[in-house]
Amino acid sequence: MRLLFYVKLTLSVLCALPLVGVSMVIPAYSMDLSEQGSPLPLTHEKRRYLYDSAVSGTIDDAYREMPPFMSRGTGGSVLLHLEEAISAAVQTHPAIRSAVELLVQRGYLVSAAKAGYLPQIGLEMQTERESSKDIAFTPTLYLSQLVYDFGKTRSQVRSARADLGRQTVVAMEQMDSIIQRTASSFINVHRYQEQLQSAETQITNIRRVVGMAEQRARSGLASNSDPIQSRTRLDAAIANRLTVRTYLDQAREQLILLMGFEHDGPTAPMDAELLARADIYNTPELDNMLVVLLAQADYEAADSQLDAAKSAFFPSISLVASTEKTLTGENPNTGVEEDEYNRLGLNLNQTLYQGGRIMSQHKAASSARESATQSLDAARLRAKESVNVSRLEIEGLIARRKVLVRRTKSIDATRELYQEQYQLGTRSVLDLLNSEQEYYQAVTEELAADHEFWNALVYYMILKGDVRSVFSIESASR
Repeated sequence: MRLLFYVKLTLSVLCALPLVGVSMVIPAYSMDLSEQGSPLPLTHEKRRYLYDSAVSGTIDDAYREMPPFMSRGTGGSVLLHLEEAISAAVQTHPAIRSAVELLVQRGYLVSAAKAGYLPQIGLEMQTERESSKDIAFTPTLYLSQLVYDFGKTRSQVRSARADLGRQTVVAMEQMDSIIQRTASSFINVHRYQEQLQSAETQITNIRRVVGMAEQRARSGLASNSDPIQSRTRLDAAIANRLTVRTYLDQAREQLILLMGFEHDGPTAPMDAELLARADIYNTPELDNMLVVLLAQADYEAADSQLDAAKSAFFPSISLVASTEKTLTGENPNTGVEEDEYNRLGLNLNQTLYQGGRIMSQHKAASSARESATQSLDAARLRAKESVNVSRLEIEGLIARRKVLVRRTKSIDATRELYQEQYQLGTRSVLDLLNSEQEYYQAVTEELAADHEFWNALVYYMILKGDVRSVFSIESASR
C-alpha cells in the first residue's frame, strides 16, 4: 500500500505585509513529496564498492563502471541547473516550512487582536440563597461592544502586525540562507567537476611524458632515472585525482540533501547573464535589504508599545446590554419570584492609580522606540557597508581572473615549448614535469577564482534582498 503524503503550504493575505512603506512577499509553496522522493545519501553499497576497488587498485575502473544514480525530481534531465536546485531546496527544506508555519501562527494572532473591535457575547449563571428560602438560579445573557478605548485595541493590532512582519523577515532570511547554501553546494560540485577533468588531463599529459622518457631511455638518450621520476609524478597525479573525486562526492552529497532528491549527473555551467541580473553597479535600495527590514519590524513593535502605553492614561468606553431570567426563587435585582431583568448602558473603565506603573511603562516604551530608531539607522549603515564591501570583492575577483587567464595561457605555451626542448635534449625531464604541475596548478587556481566569483555574486544578491526574484522564487505568489 502506497502512502501518499501531500503537504501544501499556501500563504495568501499573510504573504504581503507593509513595513514602513515596504512590501514584503513570501512565496506560496506547493509540493508533493510522493513525487519528490526523500533525500538519499551515498549508499553503503557504493561506499563498500569504492573501498574494495581502492584496496584492489582498480579505483579508476570502479568509477567508470559504476551505474549512475537514479535521478528523481529533475524530469530525467542530464544536466542539473542552478535554478532547478534552488527551487527544489526552497520547496522541500523543513527549515523553510517551519518558518512559514510560524508566519501563519503570527497571522492568526493578528486576527485575535482584531477581535477586540467585535462584540463580546457571554452567558453567566448566578446562584443565591437568602436565609431559609430556596436557592435562586438566574442565568444572564450579556453583550459588550467596544465604543472607544483611545487606541488600546489599535495598539494591540499594531503590535501583532509588527510581530507578523518580523516573522516575515525571519522567513525570508531562512529562505535566503537555504538559497545561499544550495548555490554554494552547486557551485562546489561544478568546481570539482571541472577540476576532476583538469586532473584527468594532467594524468594524460604526464603519461605522455612517461612514454617520451621511456623511449629516450631505451634509445640511450636519457638515463633510467627519467622514467622513474615520471612514473612517480604519475602516481602523485592519480592520488590527486582521487582527492578531487572525494571533494566532488562530498559536495554532491551536500547538494543532494539540500535538494531533497538524488542526482549524480553533471551540473550545468553557471549562467553568464547572472552578472547582469545581479546589477552590481547600481546602488541598491537599502530599505529592501533584510537587515534593514528586520530593524524596521523592531521599530514598528516598539512604536506600537509606545501607543499602548499612551492609551493606558485614558479610559475605555463600551456599550453593555444584558438580560436575565430567574428560574427558581427571587430575582436578585427585582426581588420578585422568577422575574426578568434587562439592562442597557455605557460602561467606563479607568484605573486611577497604580503606584506610578503607567508612567514608568510610558517612559520605558519611549526609550525602547528611541533605541529602535537608532538601531534602524545603524542597520542602514551596516547594509550599505556590506554591499560596498561585497561589490569590491566581486570587482577584485573579476580583475584577478583576467590575470590568472593570462598566466595559464603563458604556462601552457611554456609547457609545449619544454616538450620540444626535451625531445631535443636541451631540457631535463624534471623541467617538463614541473611545467605540467605548474600548468595544473594554474588551471586549478583559475577554476577556484571562477567559482569564488559566482559565490560572491550570489552573496551580493542575498545582501541586496533580490536573490529570490533573480531566481524566480517569488513568482508563485504574484
